[in-house]
Amino acid sequence: AGAAALALSHALPAPDAPWRAIPPTPFQQQARAVLLRAGVPLVAVAALTDFALAPVLRHTPFANAYRIIARKPAT
Repeated sequence: AGAAALALSHALPAPDAPWRAIPPTPFQQQARAVLLRAGVPLVAVAALTDFALAPVLRHTPFANAYRIIARKPAT
């Protein structure tokens, strides 16, 4: 889900981004708004897929998350 949201934000940059040389036209602003709304179902499906596959993929060699960050020494 996070990757889908990042891909949308990369493909449709914010109109007030400081690196834009010229401000977007009203048409570009409307197109961005429409495309972002159209991308919401994609992000929702990606999130549901993440939740559905998490229990299955957690116990495979593909799971590479660190489960323990730090341990407090016994005193």
